[in-house]
Amino acid sequence: RAYSLRKSGDLDGAVALCEQSLRLRSDSTSTHSLLGQLYEEKGNRAAAIGEYERVLALNPGSIADRVKLDELRARENGSGDERAGRVAVTASTGAAAVLVGGRTVHSWAGAGFGNKTAQQIMDDPTWGGFWKFKVAPRIRKARVLVIDEASQINGKFFSLLSDLCREARGPHGGHIFGDQRRKAEEDYEKPFGGLQLVLVGDMGQLEPVDAETGYAFETEEWWDAEIQVVELTTVHRQEDL
Repeated sequence: RAYSLRKSGDLDGAVALCEQSLRLRSDSTSTHSLLGQLYEEKGNRAAAIGEYERVLALNPGSIADRVKLDELRARENGSGDERAGRVAVTASTGAAAVLVGGRTVHSWAGAGFGNKTAQQIMDDPTWGGFWKFKVAPRIRKARVLVIDEASQINGKFFSLLSDLCREARGPHGGHIFGDQRRKAEEDYEKPFGGLQLVLVGDMGQLEPVDAETGYAFETEEWWDAEIQVVELTTVHRQEDL
């Protein structure tokens, strides 16, 4: 219910419901995480930081909450403008994006439905200009791209995502000169334009949408990126709110 209240704009009601839930189960990481997001949306940055700190005390492996906490602390220290957008938190589906407080990776990369090539997206008379002046700078600014429920990304989109990142971060992605241009030329040759990926999820649990195009780990980009697998062995169950 708290998620429904949040979606309808009743932040106070959602907060009250979360607080009621915590009185019954104070160690619920999902409730603390949602409460942190609610406080952040209400502009109560200190309270949001407190909730994210509680989540990490209970579950130190929560990447999404760590990212949110670091960004909020940076803003508190006056460096928020510099660091904002450096870590992009995304997910493969809209539902998963809501839970991590991010956006879909399709939206972040300006990929639409993912049914076009990178060149077609950039050359599109309607979308191409927006992608170049709004999306590409966002991709260039990022240093880390977090994708939750990564198993639901098919091979075709994984390759497209790499192409879009390479184009945005390469020498053709904007007005780049000198040392920055040399670095851009180097990044253009790397998978995802040298952007660091953090893929979250069990790659063998939920199959991709349009699985006939293959799995992400079957693509050349996956192996060229030399992705390292980290297995988490402690189970942290989440409760429905």
